[in-house]
Amino acid sequence: MPYKKILLATDGSEHSRHAAAQVAQLAKDMGAEVEVLSVAVIHPAYGGLHMGATAVSGEESDAEKAARLAVTDTAAVLKEQGVEAKTVVVVAMGNPAHAICQEAEDAGADLIVIGSRGLGRTGTLLMGSTSQQVIHCSALPVLVIR
Repeated sequence: MPYKKILLATDGSEHSRHAAAQVAQLAKDMGAEVEVLSVAVIHPAYGGLHMGATAVSGEESDAEKAARLAVTDTAAVLKEQGVEAKTVVVVAMGNPAHAICQEAEDAGADLIVIGSRGLGRTGTLLMGSTSQQVIHCSALPVLVIR
């Protein structure tokens, strides 16, 4: 099945970089559009406030800065391989999986691509893998890259 729009979820990890390389090839082979997404997570334990940001000043939180850097770096990798990509940063409470699934639906994506690990072993034990949760919450095909 040819995919017309691919959503690439990234957190800037090594697995995300591998996923970007695969997406570049898929996009070129299929003539697909690419959207690169990173989710800045707000932890509920902080009362909904971003770490490092002030609600009054409207400054970006550390999580938002990291997410913006992840999408920018990933888009640069894609561009080096001849693929232009739209970049999106979404702020979400808790685990990013539902935000990824929602953005894929809202963007009209045909395929979600995500790295197999990002948080590391400790985060995976506590929360479960984001990629596993995306597989469960998405009605779209999900390609997990190691």
